[in-house]
Amino acid sequence: MTAAQLIAIVRGHVVEATATYWSDLELLALANLGVKDLWRRIVNTHQDYFFQSDTGCSLIADTLDLQDVPSNVSIVIGLEPVTPSSYPSMNFFPRRFTHPDMIGARSLEAQDAGSCNRMFYSVTGPGGPIGSPTIYVAPKVTSTIPIRLTFVPLAPEMVLTAPNAQQTLSNPVPGESDNAIVAWTTAYALAKEPGAGGERIPDAGWMAIYEAQALGIIVFVTPRQDDEPEVAEGVHEIWMFE
Repeated sequence: MTAAQLIAIVRGHVVEATATYWSDLELLALANLGVKDLWRRIVNTHQDYFFQSDTGCSLIADTLDLQDVPSNVSIVIGLEPVTPSSYPSMNFFPRRFTHPDMIGARSLEAQDAGSCNRMFYSVTGPGGPIGSPTIYVAPKVTSTIPIRLTFVPLAPEMVLTAPNAQQTLSNPVPGESDNAIVAWTTAYALAKEPGAGGERIPDAGWMAIYEAQALGIIVFVTPRQDDEPEVAEGVHEIWMFE
């Protein structure tokens, strides 16, 4: 549904067809908080529902940090050369900055990019929406390498008018999640009305509906394919058919 359609349903639940006590922008802000909550939960299923692949990054010669990292990076999925055929042996592996592999790689002199094989990277900084994370890469290389950065972006925000690149007119969460967003928004909208004890907390009944809907969504979206069963790969399985 569009943001406007979601808000119209919420208005039916709070019995306010015409905006007086709750403005459209107020309800929209609450709906976007629900989008962010569901977005995080679906990201945690590791089913690749949300990722972007950016080819504008680069590893500058004789430096240890990736340049031109996008500002909407939340979780890094992987790095690779933009043109893998130019660096056929180059693979990137995540390591903590103080891991022995990373320490050893950082201690090396700049290496010829064409002959590098094992590259290590460490991610630090809060990332979006606060700012671009810092991604350290080692060892250093002697020539600049264009890098493809694959990452989970921030959840786009729903808007009521024409969006920009990080906005959407419709609910961006998969799994038939409209009812969950409506329940979340209704629960938090009703928090504006004080309860019997004067407290202003989300409505417990609508929050229970939201949690039930959210659980159903997570079950529905995992796994993303039914072609093969999900199994854990054994340590030595990659050599079984050689």
